[in-house]
Amino acid sequence: MKVLAIAPYEGLKELMIELAEKEQFDLEIEVGDLQAGLKLAKKAVADGVNVIISRGGTAEMIQKEVLVPVVEIEISGYDILRVLTLTKNYNEKTAIVGFPPIAHGAAAVCDVMDMDISTYVTDKDSVEGLLVRLKAEGYRMIIGDVVTVGKAEQLGLSGVLLTSGRESVLKAFQNAKKIHELMERLKDEFIVPHRIVKESSTGFVVFDENGKSIFANNSAPNPAAFEQMVQERNAFSVLKEKGFFQGTFRTDQHSWQVEGERLDQSDRMLYSFQIKSSSDVKFREIEGVTMILPFEKNMTYMNHMDMVKSEPMKKLIDESLKLSEMDEHFEIQGRVGTEKELIAEYIHFKSRRHHAPLLIVDALQISDQQWSCLFAENTILPDGTLYIKNIDCITSEQQKMLLQWLLDSAPKARLITSWAKAPENDFQEDSVLYQLYELCGRLHIRIPDLKERGEDMIRLANLLIHECNEKFGKQIVGLRPEAEQLLRASTWPGNVDQLRRTMYQCAMQTNTAYVEARDLETELYAADITYETGINLQGTLEEIEQDIIRKVFIEENENQTNTAKRLGINRTTLWRKLK
Repeated sequence: MKVLAIAPYEGLKELMIELAEKEQFDLEIEVGDLQAGLKLAKKAVADGVNVIISRGGTAEMIQKEVLVPVVEIEISGYDILRVLTLTKNYNEKTAIVGFPPIAHGAAAVCDVMDMDISTYVTDKDSVEGLLVRLKAEGYRMIIGDVVTVGKAEQLGLSGVLLTSGRESVLKAFQNAKKIHELMERLKDEFIVPHRIVKESSTGFVVFDENGKSIFANNSAPNPAAFEQMVQERNAFSVLKEKGFFQGTFRTDQHSWQVEGERLDQSDRMLYSFQIKSSSDVKFREIEGVTMILPFEKNMTYMNHMDMVKSEPMKKLIDESLKLSEMDEHFEIQGRVGTEKELIAEYIHFKSRRHHAPLLIVDALQISDQQWSCLFAENTILPDGTLYIKNIDCITSEQQKMLLQWLLDSAPKARLITSWAKAPENDFQEDSVLYQLYELCGRLHIRIPDLKERGEDMIRLANLLIHECNEKFGKQIVGLRPEAEQLLRASTWPGNVDQLRRTMYQCAMQTNTAYVEARDLETELYAADITYETGINLQGTLEEIEQDIIRKVFIEENENQTNTAKRLGINRTTLWRKLK
């Protein structure tokens, strides 16, 4: 018995791998959703698979297109209850949106648990319209399947995925075996469908009259990603109006030459895009360089940032939104681990440049030769954003090349920088680096330390738990109250990076539905993290000094005069150290 399981998210794949160890059938597991899942299914059918296992809308779509049995992984009442428990403390207006089995099951669970959460029945064609209406009605959090959560996050809502648990996967395995046994008995009574497999080095993607991809061959880019690029480039509208389209699309590691044409059918009009790979600067092959394209932006983080509660983070978001409306270069300040990259991403994709790439360069990792490649022929990011972190670590030649690009060759692109050390101590006023600082440091924002973000810390920890559930197939519903208290009391010298490592480690080690205080305490002890009642002595002298100054500053209700007097320094020195 040959089985293909198509998981819509990575964590379900990990769970199926674990549970399949005791099964006797030949199981292959892939990750894909909707069109990507359908493509995997068709290839598997051509390779002789007997049964396909999938979930939700992907299972429904595959069943309509292939002639082998498709077993659906159900979302059980326990699965729904687990997610509802995880999100119960979010205090946001929440709705459950899904296909009939999900919505009806969720409604039943809410009734039994006496939970006041609205449920809505939808399908893949009407879900976006429903989500737009719910957003207008004040809903901020949407619980649903992969398709629903993805569209919710695109609309700026917070999405929480309904994950499938062990019992649902085991039931699907049992149903697959029963169906296969039945098919084996009836096989002689059916005509085995013939297979037409046509391989081409040229990719083809076909769209219907509504601009939805209905076919993609094996050489085409990911259909969902390609459809997103077609929409952002307005390519489908041009093709529909003029009857042809020519252009270049950049994907994750190279570019494609794209030609489109109309296909007149007897009953409807179809639109075909022919896609050929072309040479391009492969930014992602350069060590220390990351390119983020519009369809790859971190929607979960961006939506989380839009719902922050703590005053320091509200101030940061207000300043970030103001910067997103400007074209000036600016600097991001903050301790190690405060996720400067994500703030750069947030500002870029909130700006008018959101349709263009964000290029992140770590000056600690890139060589002179690689640096030259980035600025070759002035082709770098004609209308995007370049974020250089650790800019004070670039060589003198790199400094000159960057300065020349800023002064002469970058009329459209925007530069964001961050420094490894305090800039005023690292260069002379007549140096190239000082000129760069003058260009980029006139405007700046500061990311607060994690310990300053108390009201947002638990929400962020729960998002990280949900991230673990999706990636690793865990089924954790949240933190115990004692663990939440311990979380708030910790100083987190490594900031959000350290919180992420800690939550991941706790999630991987716990075998219960909750992260217990003892799990968290073990990780905090191993990392030698102190509590708010003390001063962290694990950093440098400068960092310890910063800790003391900020602690006094907070205790004095952020009054600079009182803080300076208490510390025995003048206000100018205090302002410089708080900067």
